[in-house]
Amino acid sequence: MNKLHNNFAVNAIASIFAQNQKLGWHDEPRSTAQYIDLFHSELSEATEGLRKNLMDDKLPVWPMWVVEFADYIIRVFDYMGLCRYEWGDTKGIKFFEPIDIETDIANLHMLTSEAWLHRGSEILFYQLQRAVLLAWDSGEKAGYDMELIIAAKVEYNQNRPDHKRDARKQPGGKAW
Repeated sequence: MNKLHNNFAVNAIASIFAQNQKLGWHDEPRSTAQYIDLFHSELSEATEGLRKNLMDDKLPVWPMWVVEFADYIIRVFDYMGLCRYEWGDTKGIKFFEPIDIETDIANLHMLTSEAWLHRGSEILFYQLQRAVLLAWDSGEKAGYDMELIIAAKVEYNQNRPDHKRDARKQPGGKAW
């Protein structure tokens, strides 16, 4: 089913990482554990949005769960950019077919945890690539244009007051 085009992934990884670097998200090093925790947090937010049937508070034209899937992909792409991971041909990837959103979220958590178990090896990126493909396909299966949602969220993030360096340094700010 995969509709994620390799060219989109390659370009998105580079541009998301460059934007986040410019915004200072990489001024201080983060551990792989912190990234994995952040990936899981996006999936937990997707769960809450789905459970409460919420529209997203930042991009209210879409349900919260699908925007959180986009946030998950954005975070993974940023990490891939930081690690200089080169998104490759997906023909050899063992795909997870989307089932339903609840199951897809559970599978995304599992793939993210599998990535953590393989930290320090290329398998980490293989598992994250599988997760990105599942998040993408799940959103698309539900009728959403993931490329559009990711682009809208990246643009929104570029000017968010809480993403500015000074705001992140404040008590309760987004430290990492």
